[in-house]
Amino acid sequence: MVDVFSLNPGDKVRIVSCWNSPHNENKAGLMDAYLGTTMTVKSVHEENGLVHAHMIEDQCDAHRNGQGWRWYGNMIESVNDVNVCDKSDLWDDLMNLIGVNVPK
Repeated sequence: MVDVFSLNPGDKVRIVSCWNSPHNENKAGLMDAYLGTTMTVKSVHEENGLVHAHMIEDQCDAHRNGQGWRWYGNMIESVNDVNVCDKSDLWDDLMNLIGVNVPK
């Protein structure tokens, strides 16, 4: 479990590898594709007293209409050793995610 308030945009986090209740995951299994993956924090929000993060990698998830999922602290296993990413890498990741070919 990770303190979501401690996360910053660009941090790389590992999503848990299996759901252990209560995780607030999508009960229909639509978030299962992200289990065990590394994702990049896009933003952190507090809503109704609950803190969650949005990730860059799920923003185009067909089930979320471009809004991405809400990731709570108990859904995040760890913050990777690399907490600060090169902003150009983050930009390249974002452009590739939306389908823009970024020359190297």
